[in-house]
This record gives sequence, structure tokens and C-alpha cells, in this order.
Amino acid sequence: MDLTKAMVWQSDGNGGNMTATLTNTLKSATLSNVITVQKILEGRDWKAGDSFDFELTADGNAPLPADCAQQAQQSCKVTVAYDADSPDSQHSATFGDITYNAGKADYTYTITEGNGNIAALHYSGAKYQIVVAVTETNGAWTASVKSVTKLLDDNGKNVSESQKIGDPIAFTNTYVAVSALPLTGGTTDRQWLLVGGSIGGLAVLLVGAAGVWNSRKRLV
Repeated sequence: MDLTKAMVWQSDGNGGNMTATLTNTLKSATLSNVITVQKILEGRDWKAGDSFDFELTADGNAPLPADCAQQAQQSCKVTVAYDADSPDSQHSATFGDITYNAGKADYTYTITEGNGNIAALHYSGAKYQIVVAVTETNGAWTASVKSVTKLLDDNGKNVSESQKIGDPIAFTNTYVAVSALPLTGGTTDRQWLLVGGSIGGLAVLLVGAAGVWNSRKRLV
């Protein structure tokens, strides 16, 4: 209710007294279950016990999802795990609702996958940036995802790729058999196997050559 002059002054023109209680209500906007991550496995099927962690990190004063709002650190984690009851699910998880104070502003987050220890599985090194915009229309405040950008690909290489807003943010892990391990970086498992195989092959050739030489020597 608005406080008007007519409420304060009596009709006879004499001043009057009036007690008014003013209540300030902080307006807000909520982003509801929008930021979703998805785990994709290539090279093998999902197995019981498979579990992958993802971390959303807030930049500056960006608020965290409700489940993590009371944490001291500026990050929030979710887990995507194998579900025996839904083996063909999308293998996704949502960070939950995020509430913002009213006021036009942009808020920035990054999402990465945590390191795991599943043997022969190359974990995604992807990194995404999410920008949430808080805007006002006809007195109503709303929060929506303004942009999603991939900053690093699954191999950890720098990229700058815009993603479709509304789609799950995908991280792809690849199962790599020992025979298919890449010949890059330091000494890999595959390199050790190839070195060992080469040494073994050389030994066989030397033994064979020695046998031929001995045979020829006897003939002489």
C-alpha cells in the first residue's frame, strides 16, 4: 500500500498523526535445475561401480546451488554413477537451483571433471564456462543461462567453442586398451611393451644367426 498525503492530513486541514510500517522485501531470481552435466564413455560399456565427479566453481560473488550455498569454498560437486535400475539412462546430474539477488548482472561459472582411478580410462580434461544473466522485465526478475563455452576439449587442449544452451554439458572418457595407448608424452605403457618386444625379437634373431654361423663353421 502506498502512503499518500490524504492519509496523513485530516480533511479539516489540521495536521494528523499516523503510524506506518514499511516492509522491505528483497527480490530474487532463481535458476531451476538448468546446469546439467553428462558423462559419456567410449570404448567400453558402463559397469557397476563406475562413478564420476564434476565440480562447478563460482567466479567472484556468483552464488552457489542451494545444496552447496553454506559451504566455505566457492564450488559445488555432483556425481554421475552407474545405475543398475536404469542402465540405459543419460548418465547425467544437475547442480540444482541457484538463487540470485535482484539486480541486472552476469555471473560466471566453470565446470570440470575430477580425476579418477579407473584403470585404462582416459579421463576428460574438458573445461566449460557458463554465464548466467539476471534481468528484469516489467518488474519481474529472471535468471537464465546466457552462454556456454567449451574452453578445453577432452584432451585438455585450448579451444573456444560455443555450446547449445539447454543441452547437457558433456564430458567424454575413453577406454584405452594397452595395445592402443598413444605414443605421446613420456614413456607410456605401450612404449615399454614395444621396447620389450623389440628386445625379445632381436634376441631371437641373434640366436638364429648364431646357429647358422655354427652350422657353417662345422661344414668348413
